[in-house]
Amino acid sequence: MHSRTFAVLLYGFVTPVSLAAAAPPDPAQPDAPVPAVKYESGLAGYVSFREEKLAPWREVNDEVARAGGHVGIFGGAHGGHAAGKPATNPPAAGPARK
Repeated sequence: MHSRTFAVLLYGFVTPVSLAAAAPPDPAQPDAPVPAVKYESGLAGYVSFREEKLAPWREVNDEVARAGGHVGIFGGAHGGHAAGKPATNPPAAGPARK
């Protein structure tokens, strides 16, 4: 029982001290400590534009054709409408409207 009383007293002392240490300084006080501010430009990581070498248009056109057209580039061989086949199963009929 003695160790429990000690733990409660210790907690009662440590908690207000830690809360007081964590409280921010009052901004209304003129002598309140202010953390240092470091300026970093918004353009610090900017990389200027570099023009890339263009590929021959015939080679690019042939590559797109091999992939299945402009939709085939994104969907591959199973690209939905890019396959060019109509749906084999028609959509199920919904409830009849009156």
